[in-house]
Amino acid sequence: MLGSNGIQKTTINRIWILALLALPVINLLLSGVVEHALPGTPQTKSRSPIHPIATLVDQANSRFAKMLSDQSKTLEDAVTEYKRRYGRRPPLWFDKWFAIAQEKEFLLIDEFDTIME
Repeated sequence: MLGSNGIQKTTINRIWILALLALPVINLLLSGVVEHALPGTPQTKSRSPIHPIATLVDQANSRFAKMLSDQSKTLEDAVTEYKRRYGRRPPLWFDKWFAIAQEKEFLLIDEFDTIME
């Protein structure tokens, strides 16, 4: 069974792999090769110098950076956020979990949604 740190590393590794796999596709799209290769695609230049996928990637990176910066830094903040999201007190030994998560440098302290589903 993986601990929270193992799950975190697995998730981060998957994100990096997907990002690396997406780079050649993004490069093709940005260079306009795909636009000319697809039949029926208009041969006009885009009005925007930035491809929509690059914009989506930037937006996703910004949302993720904001999510990371908004994570609780103290036990009191984590308890308050837990109560706000789920309308109840955190479970027994939440303080011990929080201490371990901090020790292991867990990034997403406040993201309990999958546990709650």
